[in-house]
Amino acid sequence: MAKNDKGLDSGPKEYVLKRKDRKTIETEVSTHPLNIKDQQEKSVLVIVRDISKCKKTEQTARESEKRFRGLFDYMSSGVAIYEPIEEGNDFVIKDFNRAAERIDNIKKKNVVGKSVLQCFPGIKDFGLFQILQEVYQSGRPRHYPISFYKDQRIAGWRDNYVFKLPSGEIVAVYDDITPQKQAEEALLKSELMLKQTEQISEVGGWEYDVVNKKSTWTDEVYLIYGVAKGKYDPDQNQINISFYAPQDQKLRQ
Repeated sequence: MAKNDKGLDSGPKEYVLKRKDRKTIETEVSTHPLNIKDQQEKSVLVIVRDISKCKKTEQTARESEKRFRGLFDYMSSGVAIYEPIEEGNDFVIKDFNRAAERIDNIKKKNVVGKSVLQCFPGIKDFGLFQILQEVYQSGRPRHYPISFYKDQRIAGWRDNYVFKLPSGEIVAVYDDITPQKQAEEALLKSELMLKQTEQISEVGGWEYDVVNKKSTWTDEVYLIYGVAKGKYDPDQNQINISFYAPQDQKLRQ
């Protein structure tokens, strides 16, 4: 018990103490005045608490948060963290990474703290809102396959993976698949145009893979040779040669 002439409380203060074995520990020291009856001098209670483990835990938590923030901000996939409200009838956006800003063409400051229904009004028609509710209720992660999102502000193909954190928050990790889908559509359109051109001009084409020794014919080649696609193997080289006139078979070989 220590004496304090002023008899005032002293809030917790942190000190590094060196023990007799020369090891240092972090401590929290606080003082409290004591009023003892019939004692003229005022006394103070001093409480010393070893907070070394707490400090180490705090440091570990800070380092973990720093690593998470680095991963969160710089990963290529968009990440949105939601807090369920009204028993899962709505979700408030708690965090939004840089990739999400780029994919959805909106700043984090304009969505954090707001309802997902307000920020992304097309989310119910898109189908993702129901997935958020299912994951919130069941706790089981869900993959929501590539689907097309559209509202008055943005439109594009998205691939989503949704899971629930121990805190109860819901996380959606997603990618913008629009460039790939556009490339696929362009390829299909090109193939259709080529097929139509072959049919109109009665021109066919074929490809031979030297490494795998595999032939690939276009539909028009089957028509030119008068054989059925799917029933005739283009790799039957000897039979293929027989399609040519005798004087041309040697050249074909």
